[in-house]
Amino acid sequence: MQLQAVETAVTTPQQLAKAVGESNSSSNNYQQQPYCEPPVAELQQQPPTCPPSAQQFHNFLIPPPPPSTISVPTIQSDLSSRKRRRGDYSRTPTTTTISSNSQTDSIFTINSDYDAYLLDFPLLGDDFLLYLARMELKCRFKKYSKVLQSGLCISGQTINAARQNVCHVELPEQTQIIVNIGSVDIMRGRPLVQIEHDFRQLIKEMHNRRFIPVITTLAPLANYRHDQATCEKINRFNKFIRKECRHLKVIDIHSCLINDKGIVLFDCYQNGPRAVTGSKEPYVFWNKIGRQRVLQMIEANLEY
Repeated sequence: MQLQAVETAVTTPQQLAKAVGESNSSSNNYQQQPYCEPPVAELQQQPPTCPPSAQQFHNFLIPPPPPSTISVPTIQSDLSSRKRRRGDYSRTPTTTTISSNSQTDSIFTINSDYDAYLLDFPLLGDDFLLYLARMELKCRFKKYSKVLQSGLCISGQTINAARQNVCHVELPEQTQIIVNIGSVDIMRGRPLVQIEHDFRQLIKEMHNRRFIPVITTLAPLANYRHDQATCEKINRFNKFIRKECRHLKVIDIHSCLINDKGIVLFDCYQNGPRAVTGSKEPYVFWNKIGRQRVLQMIEANLEY
């Protein structure tokens, strides 16, 4: 039996050290390799996309806004129109207007918002009816050339001025107009015959315009009770009214401001005279009691 020798390669310590050195040098070479940036195309990242279901859900909740086609002037005009609609509290106008601007001693800018009415009956008069319309009927008034007016009721209005206004007022035919006029003419000391003539012309003009006058007598003038001539002139003028207008409706408001003996009920008047805008003569107006008595007397005699 022959034994075969097995040769085993014996590695010396010098060889091991050499092998370890080569291994370290190769690893150092790998670590010292320069860094090369990848191509630019590889660095560009695509935007993340949602799954189809999520994208559809997003579009359903918040739809994309449409392109703006409204200009700034359009928006401003819409806002201004809204403000106008929001602040539009104007009243329905009526046909009461004055068209002339060439007369004197009267006012010509009647506005429907300022017309003095009792129910459907326009009022025509001076400061007495003007004050009654303001305090009891809550009619508005305005100033024209510093003179108060409410419709055909004008401060300091004379009979002749009332006739001029009736010439130019626009009202439907057959309109019944309540008339209380003449106190200013008497306080200014005009002759009675001239006052009666002007009153006839006023009634004639109202008939020409196809208006229906509802005449009231003049109330006593509380601050002229000491003047016997003025008191007599008022009584004579009221007598003329009853005779001249016997075919018309006449309401005697004079009788509701005196007692059975003909003495003036001063409890129906204010304490003292007051200045007015349309006349230099002061007025002693009716107080609450007097205004109510006059108003009830007129309403009790009105009919359509």
